Amino acid sequence: MTEVIVSGSSNGWVRDILLKLWDPIGGVPEGEYDTYIPGILRMMDTSDSRGLANHLLEIERSAMCLPVPSRERAQRTAEALFAARHFDDR
Repeated sequence: MTEVIVSGSSNGWVRDILLKLWDPIGGVPEGEYDTYIPGILRMMDTSDSRGLANHLLEIERSAMCLPVPSRERAQRTAEALFAARHFDDR
């Protein structure tokens, strides 16, 4: 399992999770997915992990034009994001 360190601003821990667990393109530079962070944080305020996973899948399909998005990867990432936010809120 990939270790994700939760520290710093929301952008920092969300970026870490996106790069280490989601990364549908693979091997991108740090900051590659930063434009998606505000929408992900908004989605986390109004949805659950399933809704967030669907949002990540939609990003893969629409914004990245990936032909076969991974539901398992998106769900695992969504769950990690919610868990990290809970930890960060302490």
